[in-house]
Amino acid sequence: MTMDRVYGHQSLRVYDTGVVPSARAIHDRAARAESKERLLERNYRNAALVRLADINRPLWLSWLYVCLLTPVQALKYRSWAPFRLFPSLCRQNAAVRTLRRSTKSHS
Repeated sequence: MTMDRVYGHQSLRVYDTGVVPSARAIHDRAARAESKERLLERNYRNAALVRLADINRPLWLSWLYVCLLTPVQALKYRSWAPFRLFPSLCRQNAAVRTLRRSTKSHS
């Protein structure tokens, strides 16, 4: 647990801070296998949203990329999940447009 978390968490005021020379860190997330569906969701959704939010590319070209990315990811992971996730990306179109407009106006 990082010190920021300790200080920021209201219910953990009983902790004292200090240096423990013999301390070890164990990252159990590396030992846990991520399911194929979860990995696919994360990779597909992140790649699509990053592409759609990029103000250096026209929005129509970004949507074309996402439309082409969907079957490629489906074949890569042998799953229908990209086709299931595509409608949720379409519902985020208004938010993406607003984000792109506000980012362009601040540049």
